[in-house]
Formats: sequence, C-alpha cells, structure tokens
Amino acid sequence: MSTRRRVTAERPTNGLVLSGWTLQHAGSNTATIEGARALGLDAKVGTLTPGKQADLIMLSTDRINVTPLNDPATAVVAGMDTGNVDTVMIAGRVMKRHGELLHVDWPGVKRMAVESRDYVVAKSGFKPPSI
Repeated sequence: MSTRRRVTAERPTNGLVLSGWTLQHAGSNTATIEGARALGLDAKVGTLTPGKQADLIMLSTDRINVTPLNDPATAVVAGMDTGNVDTVMIAGRVMKRHGELLHVDWPGVKRMAVESRDYVVAKSGFKPPSI
C-alpha cells in the first residue's frame, strides 16, 4: 500500500518524488532512514533534509514504456529502465542531465576500450577478421 501527498519545499521527505508527488511505501523508510540509522549515519544521510548528503535520481515519465502513467510506483518498479533516468545528482553534483552523462572523457573511454580489446586479442592469439 502507498500513500501520496503533495511535495512542499518546507516538508522534507524520504520518499520518491515523481512529477511533484511523493510516494511513500512501507519499505521506503527501511531503505532510507532506517538503513542510515542502522549504520549510525542518520545524522548525515537517510532523509532529504537541508544539511544532509543525498543522491537523487529524476526519472522521465513521458516515455512510451510508462505511457499512460497510471500508477507511478508500479511504473518505476515494473515499467521503467535506464532510458527513463533523466537526471542524477551525487552529493549535490549533477552527473547526468537530460539523459546525457556529464564529466566523462568519451575519447579517453574509447581509447581505453580499443587498447583493452587489442591487449586481450594479442594475449589470446585470436586472429580477428579484417574489417
């Protein structure tokens, strides 16, 4: 069972924010504040409260895999995939925005992938077909 309430700026929550609504489930406290409390970290994490550290994920609800959006909680659990991840913030730093990863050296990633492939192929003795 879940309850919904309108999100307000002055009301901190540890629920899931989707399109201006907060979804709170029996398990959400276990995964957030109770988990932080068990680790002795509840003064630093576990709720969306000013001064605490938080990682946030914002999900797109306008993609075809969740259209029409009837039950946001079920859509997140059963319908969404990585393509629905629009924005990610880690400790206040935006790492992904509008579906695009930020702060990634893509030419460097490509170079390392090619070097890794070449190393594995050379060590294996495999002769790949020419392209």
